[in-house]
Amino acid sequence: MRKILTILLLSSIALTLISCKRDAVEEEETPVLTINVESETWIGTHEYFNVFEGVTVTDQSEIDYTEYLTVTSENCEIDEDGYVNIPSILMECFFVYEVLHDGLFARQLSTLWIASTHPYIPADIQVINEWNFDDESEIEGWNTHTGSTGSIDVSIEEGSLKLVVTSGTDSIDPRIDYMGIPFEEDGWYLITFTVKSSTETKKIFFDIGEFDLDTGEYQTYDRGYSHNLYLNEEMVTYNLFYFIQQDCNNGGIIIELGDLMNSVGIDATIWIDSIVITHLKY
Repeated sequence: MRKILTILLLSSIALTLISCKRDAVEEEETPVLTINVESETWIGTHEYFNVFEGVTVTDQSEIDYTEYLTVTSENCEIDEDGYVNIPSILMECFFVYEVLHDGLFARQLSTLWIASTHPYIPADIQVINEWNFDDESEIEGWNTHTGSTGSIDVSIEEGSLKLVVTSGTDSIDPRIDYMGIPFEEDGWYLITFTVKSSTETKKIFFDIGEFDLDTGEYQTYDRGYSHNLYLNEEMVTYNLFYFIQQDCNNGGIIIELGDLMNSVGIDATIWIDSIVITHLKY
């Protein structure tokens, strides 16, 4: 009987040790942070917007990391309390939400739309150009530019335009563009596309305009406002609105892939898909 009790006691101790080990392993699980923020928000021109309001950061155990959250924007000013100063010429603000704490990192992108300047009820919608990049023929018409140090390799991969980029010493080294698109004066245009990058630290410049045939200089069509976009490692869809101030039959898309502010010397592979240019008529 004493022998049986001893065996039961040892078994109990062993099970307790195994349970403790399991608990220790569970306790050592690395936290995965999630930034809980809407990907898109709409407001009116006279409304206030605070980038921190309603936003939380938690891990899989619901531990709160919100105090370590930072928010930046390339095109809208954020004051020390988190309120956004929206210039009247802008239709949207792009925000980068980031958390870096004790070796843990998370990033989330969010867009603020200003509804009263947003042409959201067009009388007619006309798609004037579209690229799905299903085969090599859809590369035709896309031009590349490189300087002394940058490089770009263009191909089609799994239904996306694949750009293998070595960043040069300025924003247009390298660059890719597509010209010959007719834009009407005082016209609203929506450009949608999806994009991802092999590294989240890569940023691109996206705009529409034209190159002067005599000087080769680039001229933007928008009202002095263009788009600097941080990329994710997962596909993100962008909806960019432009107001064109002049007639031009030789306009187009320009995407600069070289050195940009806070994204210097970053080489990356970039995938772009489903580019659609739509004319919003009123």
